[in-house]
Amino acid sequence: MRVKRSVTGLFAWIGFLKAQRKYDANWDNNVRVIAGEQALCSKIAIVVLYQPTGLRDSFFETLNHLKENGYSVLAVSNAPLSEADQAALKPHVWKMCERPNYGYDLGAYRDGVWLLRRRDVRPQHVILMNDSIWFPLCADNTAIARLEESGHGLNGLVRKTKASQDNSRSEEPSGFIEAYFYLANLKDAATLAWWDRFWTNLKLTAGRDYLKEGKVSYSYTKSGQKLYTIASRRTFLDAMKRLSDEELRDVLRYAAYPSANLRQEGQRLLESLAGDDWRQQVHAHLCSAVRLDPFYGVFPYGSERAFGLGFMKRTPKPLFKEMHGAYLRAVAAGALPHPMQHTLDEVTVRVDGYPRLD
Repeated sequence: MRVKRSVTGLFAWIGFLKAQRKYDANWDNNVRVIAGEQALCSKIAIVVLYQPTGLRDSFFETLNHLKENGYSVLAVSNAPLSEADQAALKPHVWKMCERPNYGYDLGAYRDGVWLLRRRDVRPQHVILMNDSIWFPLCADNTAIARLEESGHGLNGLVRKTKASQDNSRSEEPSGFIEAYFYLANLKDAATLAWWDRFWTNLKLTAGRDYLKEGKVSYSYTKSGQKLYTIASRRTFLDAMKRLSDEELRDVLRYAAYPSANLRQEGQRLLESLAGDDWRQQVHAHLCSAVRLDPFYGVFPYGSERAFGLGFMKRTPKPLFKEMHGAYLRAVAAGALPHPMQHTLDEVTVRVDGYPRLD
């Protein structure tokens, strides 16, 4: 049976390589490039989108934020763009591309990088991001500037780690950058050398799995470089220890729990008297809640309070639907700032029965 699976996997791999060779040989026909109206800057954001039924209003809030941070936008669409969408995009982008949804987001990132290479464009900073997140939630978010100033070559918003494995044996942070947002500092010679090599040699055998498994990050660390992210599970839990009792209560109050047991425990702690033992119980509760689920999904108030990440995933999965509701409750109570209007409208629609916030 094992031999049979190995042979099947080998034939699948060969099939993937043949498909990629065919795609690349016809690259100029597969990737349709349309000029935008933005000037070309030394910083470029490759923004991948899949919005076949029309562009969302919040998408333009993202594009405006990128422009305000000094980025020219290369929009790479994995679905055809209508004439109306092309006209709407033109003032907000340097170029836009239409491509087949081959290799998913990873294939789109690669085609964006290849387009820059073919145009002999050598930016100092490159953002790779997709439209699976609302970003930024607020116009004054500083995450991009903080990543640019990190001093590292490959950066991201969140580091994903396995359960109870936040550090490697050498005590270095483990895990990988979650793939909806990378920022590469290509002024760094070692990062630039890795960047050129990575996108030249990349095999699009299974683009979606490749990103989920963190192989972009692992390729970078294998080259001897260190990743940087604004937040991780470990830094989140450390930050929660520094909050006041009342701030910890807000972390519990605006939580989105993945299970009824955790929800009941959180409510019990919220209603309990504070004290040293209470803080220890809360910390143990937080550790348990984020062991298998993303800290920013379970505790959106705590995440924003500590790090100002400024994003939410758009996925309708149950945890994130709960997160959307918890976020709206925190905004309504004034615990978190009011997001940009189109983003707020779209989040509100996602939450069944939640009254509109104006």
